[in-house]
Amino acid sequence: MLNVNIRKNLRIIWAITAKDIVDGIKNKTTLSAILTTLFVVVIYRVLPLLDNGDALPNLIIYDEGGSSIVPMLENSTTFKLYELNSRERMERFLTEEDTPALALVIPQNLDQELTGSGTPEVEGYVLHWVSESDADELKTVFEREISEIVGHPIRIHIEGNIVYTASDTLGLAFLASIALVIVITMIGISFTVNLMFEEKQTKAIDALLVSPASSGQVVMAKFLTGLFYCLLGAAVVLALNNSLITHWWLVILGIIVGSFFTVGLGILLGSIFEVRQQLMLWGFLIFFPLLLPLFLSIMSDILPKTLIDVFSWVPTVALDRVFRISFSAHAPLTQVGPQLLLVACYTVVLFTLVVWVLRRSDR
Repeated sequence: MLNVNIRKNLRIIWAITAKDIVDGIKNKTTLSAILTTLFVVVIYRVLPLLDNGDALPNLIIYDEGGSSIVPMLENSTTFKLYELNSRERMERFLTEEDTPALALVIPQNLDQELTGSGTPEVEGYVLHWVSESDADELKTVFEREISEIVGHPIRIHIEGNIVYTASDTLGLAFLASIALVIVITMIGISFTVNLMFEEKQTKAIDALLVSPASSGQVVMAKFLTGLFYCLLGAAVVLALNNSLITHWWLVILGIIVGSFFTVGLGILLGSIFEVRQQLMLWGFLIFFPLLLPLFLSIMSDILPKTLIDVFSWVPTVALDRVFRISFSAHAPLTQVGPQLLLVACYTVVLFTLVVWVLRRSDR
């Protein structure tokens, strides 16, 4: 008997979900909102590449022993040199890059080796998302340039020297994470708000509420429909940034949890308001506090710690941290668990509110 009820519930939910997905494809307003969001995300990804198209490649170094070649490298006109005073700071600086760059550790005995007949070897480091061909090109370019500057052949060893981004680094990891959050937020809210508004206008939501479907089944179907479109948008971002991702399970889980939150927010707005102008106003008022903290939360060097701690309770900031952790070398549960749980708790509250609002409207 229990299995029969479960199958019946699933059939009802699927029927409503399938109808809403098709309606979304047919709706020009919905499609234009989704396409606009994806266009913004693509531009967001391509813009750094365009800005750095004619820029000099970056060389980041840590000099272990005060080598005499560093002043010579500083005068180069073929690359930009950044010298850091520790290996940790060198690697940290490298993770902030949004285009392929090379980091070198200048050994203490390099000057001595340059006086001999052999070919000194220095350790080079690249980011984990840099392709093998780009890494080899960086290696070849800097071997040639440095050898010409110092007047002696130098070999750069990069095999196995991979640096991973961290959960709090910026650069390409932050841009990709922000793109995912923006897609989930804008599609999740704007699509479901428009879906609910259209169904109110056509009285379709009223028909659903007096059908055999319960309020909970209707709400779950709306959540699944919104999730479908959020996953489509997120797939575009993942395709553009697939080389960044080291923990696919985590980034997919974050997308699902985050989508349920934003879709729930959109359903709630669409259930409460009857006038499109009200929806537009409240939509703006909600987008602002959800997206602005994403950019303010990285300004810990200029903003008070108390304010940064407040931002950590914003669900979009929690999602940003989850996504950046999914790009790093390790994803400990102690870091990602609290962030996912926070967003899930917001979602449960929204689901409860939506069911309550729909039941009241059914009366």
